[in-house]
Amino acid sequence: MNKAFAFFLAGLVAMLTACQPTPSTPAKLSGEIEDLKNEKVYLVAHHQVQDYKHYVAALDSTQTDSLGRFTFNLELESPQLLQVRGENGFGVLQSEYLYLSPGDSLSFLQKDQKLHFSGRGAPVNQLSVAIRELSADAPRLRERVKQSKEAFGLELDERRKREEEFLAKKADSLTLDPDYRDLLARQIIYRWANDYFYYQRYHRYYTAQEWAYVPYDSLPYPFQDDLPLDAETMPGNGSYMRVIHWMLEDHYQGEIAGLPDSQIWEQEMARKFQLARTAFSGIHQEVALVDISQNLGTFLLSGKEHFYDHLQEIKQHYDSIKTDERFHAFFSQNYASYQALAPGQAAPDFSLPTPEGKNMSLSDFSGKVVYVDFWGTWCGPCIEAIPKSRALQAAYAGREDVAFVNIALEYGPEDIERWKKFVQENDFPGIHLVADKQFHNPILAPYKLNFAPTYVLIDAEGKLVDARAEGPGTIGEDLVNLLGSR
Repeated sequence: MNKAFAFFLAGLVAMLTACQPTPSTPAKLSGEIEDLKNEKVYLVAHHQVQDYKHYVAALDSTQTDSLGRFTFNLELESPQLLQVRGENGFGVLQSEYLYLSPGDSLSFLQKDQKLHFSGRGAPVNQLSVAIRELSADAPRLRERVKQSKEAFGLELDERRKREEEFLAKKADSLTLDPDYRDLLARQIIYRWANDYFYYQRYHRYYTAQEWAYVPYDSLPYPFQDDLPLDAETMPGNGSYMRVIHWMLEDHYQGEIAGLPDSQIWEQEMARKFQLARTAFSGIHQEVALVDISQNLGTFLLSGKEHFYDHLQEIKQHYDSIKTDERFHAFFSQNYASYQALAPGQAAPDFSLPTPEGKNMSLSDFSGKVVYVDFWGTWCGPCIEAIPKSRALQAAYAGREDVAFVNIALEYGPEDIERWKKFVQENDFPGIHLVADKQFHNPILAPYKLNFAPTYVLIDAEGKLVDARAEGPGTIGEDLVNLLGSR
């Protein structure tokens, strides 16, 4: 074989090898969670995580058994940060992320609020738990924020120093992946900062029962100056997004100081959007816009008159500045879920049981105006509204063109039994249905329920008139206008 051909062959082999995809290696994650029996769990990669409750998509899902045990089998090309989420979207572990490498076989047991790892990959994952456990004996945060600014700051700074020293010592002995070590280090800083923000928001509430914000410039230490908010901090770090949330809130609280409550509630969405545009830049502005989209439920309730105008304005602005597809996907997911509740959109269908166990659907009321009351036996304001509901329904007695549907948001079997007894023993007219798991019922998820009572008005064609309608004491005019137009 001549040298020229040998060089050609070697180059061809190298080129073909380079074009091959990176081989994946099996990895296994198994766990047991004592209070999560016979429920569905989801495995979510860090880049799909939006916040403590929301994510874009899951890698896989499975069902826990009667002991709360489950297993995920994966094919990994590189180390991954993962979360295990429950049916309600929330994380189910006493650890923000699991670190899994190709070839790992990681197991864990979560019992009595303690998380223990075993198998290959256990020491690395136990480290993040151990860092948090350094302060496990400290009083709850709501108690600690009652301290003076100086005492609270000193305590936080000592905790941060203790955790950073512990990480440095353990990281060297474990030979941690530099990226994972950096993530743990930044989580320490972000938790430290988030507690400072929490103090600003809640100190006066827990000491004087007043909603008054502690101004940032009154704190003895300018903690925001120490935050590492460069673009590299964002991947896989929900604590970073929480910091942006609090920074936006800090700017907002400074702007609304002294304003009447009516202006605060009605204008919150517009004000925070303006602050996101002016107080943040680059990726941090995008995260601030995502944060606004995560609170659309509050804005729809408090300022619905201009809600959809503001929502469109925010979307148009974000579309024009986007640089990161991940965060834009988060925003788009939130935007779409609330756009689906705009007037004129088809009301999401549901099928739920009556006290007798018969399922009824929204489609069963086709051709009728439907007034839905999402309430609960546990909800004081809901119970107080029943006499007004009774009076409203009496005004429409005998009408075949309107239906009053009361959907109780209860949690477990005992709560549902209490609901049945309540409906039987109390004068609460209308059609009664029940949804388990309260606000986390998957059938009702499209309604984006965060508060009770919540009222929804639907026209005879099954389209939304108002996804956050007036209560029974003030809805009369809307019903008259709607029924009179038929």
